[in-house]
Amino acid sequence: MDFCVHCGYQNAEETNFCENCGKPINSVRETKSESNNSVGPQYSKQNGKKKPMSRKSKFTIIGIAVIIGLVVIANIAITKMLDPMKQIEAMDSALKQEDYQAFLEEFQIPKDLIYDAESFSLYVKENGWSAIRDNLIEEVNSLENGEFADPISDSHGTDLITVLQKDVLFGLFKKVEFKLVPIEVYTEAPLKDIEIMINNHKVKTDNEGTQLLGQYLPGVYAWSYTYDGQWANLENSGELTIRGNGSNKLKIDIDWDMTSLELDSDIEDAIVYVNGKSTKLTVSEIGEMYPLSANDIIKIYAVAKNSKGQDVQSNSITSDARYAYFEFPEDTNQPTFEEEQEKVTNGSQKDEYIQKLDSIDAGLADLEHLYTNKDNTEILKAEKETYNRWDNILNEIYALLKQQLSSGDMQSLKEVQIEWIKDKESSAKNAASKYAEDEMKEITKYKIEAQYTKERCYELVKNYMK
Repeated sequence: MDFCVHCGYQNAEETNFCENCGKPINSVRETKSESNNSVGPQYSKQNGKKKPMSRKSKFTIIGIAVIIGLVVIANIAITKMLDPMKQIEAMDSALKQEDYQAFLEEFQIPKDLIYDAESFSLYVKENGWSAIRDNLIEEVNSLENGEFADPISDSHGTDLITVLQKDVLFGLFKKVEFKLVPIEVYTEAPLKDIEIMINNHKVKTDNEGTQLLGQYLPGVYAWSYTYDGQWANLENSGELTIRGNGSNKLKIDIDWDMTSLELDSDIEDAIVYVNGKSTKLTVSEIGEMYPLSANDIIKIYAVAKNSKGQDVQSNSITSDARYAYFEFPEDTNQPTFEEEQEKVTNGSQKDEYIQKLDSIDAGLADLEHLYTNKDNTEILKAEKETYNRWDNILNEIYALLKQQLSSGDMQSLKEVQIEWIKDKESSAKNAASKYAEDEMKEITKYKIEAQYTKERCYELVKNYMK
C-alpha cells in the first residue's frame, strides 16, 4: 500500500497517481527503494566495502586527540603547580636549611610591610614552626572542603598568617595563598620633627604624642633617632623587639634620652650661655631648657653687667642638674672676668672644692667605655663607681664643714642632711621599683643616688663652705 505524501490517502500498490488528490506518488516509492539499497555512507552500492578515510579526516581526529592530551597534561601540571602542600613543604625545607629569604618568598607580603627575613624566621621557629605548619595544613583542608579558614596565630595569640583562596584561569582552578599579617607599631613622640630610623625605614614625627611607625613583622630591629634642638642636637640608638601581645597593634617605648632644665637667677635679664656661646636670650625669656640630652652634658652659665658696665659671669651649671640657679655677687663687690680668674688661681676653699667637683664630673669620662656594649653588668659597675666618687667627696666636704661652722650651724646642717638622705634613698627606691630585674634595680638605684649626691656636693660647697 502506498500513502500519498500530499494528502495522506492510502492507495493500491503500483498506483502512480493518488486516487484522492490526483498528484503523483512515485517519489515516495523511489525514496524507499534508495533507503533499502543503501547500507551506509562508508560502503559502495556495488560491493558493500568500507570507503577509505580521507587525509583531512585523519588529521582532524589526530588534532583532536593531541588537544585533549595537552589539556590533560596542562591540567595535571597546573594542579600540581597550585598544590598548597608543595608550598608548605617548600616553607618547611627553607626554614630547616636556614634559607630565610626563600622562606619569606613562599608568602604573600603586604605592600609597605617592614621586615627582616632572618629575624622573622627565627621568631617563627621560636613560636613553634611545627605547630604553625600543622595549622596551615588544617586550614588548607578547611578551604578545600568549602569551609572558612581561620588565621594562624603565634604563641601570644597575635595573628601571623591568613590562608586565602582565589580563582585563577577564569575560575577553572583554585589557588591558595598564605598572606603575612603585620603588626601596627606606635610610639609616644615627645616632639614634632624627630627623625626616627628603624632598620632602613625612616619616619619623621608629625606631631607630639601618638605616632605610627609603620607595619612590621615580628622580629628584632635596630633603631636610632636625631633631633636638631634649640639648645643641643640630640641623638640616640638601640635595639627594638617587636613581638605578639595578643593584638596586631603594639605600642613601643623609645629611649628618647631627653631631659629638661629649669633656669632661675637673682638677675633675670642675665644672658644665658651654652658651652661658652651666647644664646642671646635672658634667663627669664628661656625659663626652661628643653629638650636636653640626659647623657651628652653641656655647660650653662649666665652673664650680667656690673655697676661698671663690665661683663660678670655667674656660677656654671651642667645640664644633668634638675634645677639651675645662676648667682651673682652684690654689685659693689661684683668681680670682673679677670678678677674671677685671679680668684680661681689664688682663691678660697670654696673655689678649690668647686674645682674639685668639676674635675670629678669631667673625670667620669673614664667610665664611658663601660656603657658602649650596653651590658648591664658593665653599666652597673659604672653607676656604682660614679656614686662612690661623689659619695667620697661628699664625706670630705661634710668633714671640712664641721671645722668651719659653729656648733649651732652644724646642728642645723645635720638635721637638713638627715632629711636629704631620706629623700635620696626614697627616690632611688621608688625609681628602682619600676624594674623587675634585680640588675636593673641596682643600676637605677646607684644612678639616682649618684645624681642626688653630686647636686648635694655643689649645694654644700656653695651655700655653707667659706
